[in-house]
Amino acid sequence: MRLMHVRQLRGLLAVRSWPVWSLPRPALAVVLVVDVAAGTALLTSSVFDGYGNARDLAVFVAFCASALFCLEIARRLDEPTGAHLDLMTVWTLPIALLLPSPFALLAAVPDNAWSQWRGRPSLLYRRIFTVAAIGLAHFAGGQAFRAMAGVHPPGDEWGNHAAALLAAAMIAGCCCAAINAVLIAAAIQLSNPTTSWRALLGDREMLTIYGVEVSTGVTMTALVAQSPVLILPALPAIILLHRSLLHRQLTAAARTDAKTGLLNAAAWQRELERELDRAMRKRTPIAVMLMDLDRFKSVNDTHGHLVGDEVLVSIADVLRAELRNHDLIGRFGGEEFVATFDADLEQATEIAERIRRCIATHPFVTDRMADGVGVAVTASIGVTVLEADRRAGADELLAAADASLYAAKTAGRNRVHIAPLAGPIRTASEPGRFRRAAASVGSAARSEHQRLSPAPERPAIVEQD
Repeated sequence: MRLMHVRQLRGLLAVRSWPVWSLPRPALAVVLVVDVAAGTALLTSSVFDGYGNARDLAVFVAFCASALFCLEIARRLDEPTGAHLDLMTVWTLPIALLLPSPFALLAAVPDNAWSQWRGRPSLLYRRIFTVAAIGLAHFAGGQAFRAMAGVHPPGDEWGNHAAALLAAAMIAGCCCAAINAVLIAAAIQLSNPTTSWRALLGDREMLTIYGVEVSTGVTMTALVAQSPVLILPALPAIILLHRSLLHRQLTAAARTDAKTGLLNAAAWQRELERELDRAMRKRTPIAVMLMDLDRFKSVNDTHGHLVGDEVLVSIADVLRAELRNHDLIGRFGGEEFVATFDADLEQATEIAERIRRCIATHPFVTDRMADGVGVAVTASIGVTVLEADRRAGADELLAAADASLYAAKTAGRNRVHIAPLAGPIRTASEPGRFRRAAASVGSAARSEHQRLSPAPERPAIVEQD
């Protein structure tokens, strides 16, 4: 045991070996600037603002204890892996609005330390950056609130000027959420430029959840401003809110591929049938693309499966960046990806070739590669287009795209083969593999969803034919 601690200490002292230095320079600059800014703000605010009195410290401890209690409840309910919402703003926002400034900069320390120890271990520099970004966001929000409300810190004024203070608190809460989201998204996007800003900042549904989180945090602020004891009756409501959000995340997890975050085969095919019905009803062309990475087994054999998994995630990011938000993108399995989008023959050709060229010219560098050279990957793409005046089923389109992919493979790989849907489809691969694989994935996803659910509820060359 003592030897293990000595090795860990040596690892921490070996500054040059820290993983943070492997970041691209722009991302590294953002991480270091945010960390230094948060440390400087904590030092100066500790000197000028102080930590208040014993009551302020007790309120801070009560908020942190409540946050950790909710985290532990979620952990016991087997929350889904990957990106998730933990509702911590409900507890950290009142700290920023009600307590002296240093507490706002420290608000995210307990729950991140708890998550690192109990549930979601991560690289240390990422945890520190997350704490610093949240701390800076809440520090700025707290300062904005006090400037608008004219109180430092607020107390009995909540009873006399409730409307004005609630409005100022909502504005400050939105500022906290926006600053935090932009800082985190900037670091991720600079680390992986293929990730789109729109995907990082969230869609309309995510923004709605952020709004609910901020409004709940403001409500908690108003309650605790009257009496810190009111945290206790509010806890069950927050746990119920967390449980409902967890159910939403589990439902989404049953539709998505855990590794890439894209739709799984079953969910993608269901969405394809809906899109196909819409296209035929409105008489608009629709394209189906099937993409397979060339000789991807050699990547796993040479660099290991963990590097191969990171490359697959990067490929998914490329597809998100090159296609539109409303286009359907899925992972069929292994190294195969599928997509459908509104496009005629000419547009589909341009889109598929752009994706092929982007993959072929992009060295996929991962944190697990010591040399930093990157993995060279190419893709073969088969596309079929259902013209506006034709009708066909989802299976027929998939079989046609599969035939085009096979043609691209046999023609030499690293190319696009595209064809309009016309006549009976004969493909060299097994015709029913899409339906059977999608059904298998759907069954597995439903089983996983039932297992995880907290409780059952009702309710370069383009070839063209």
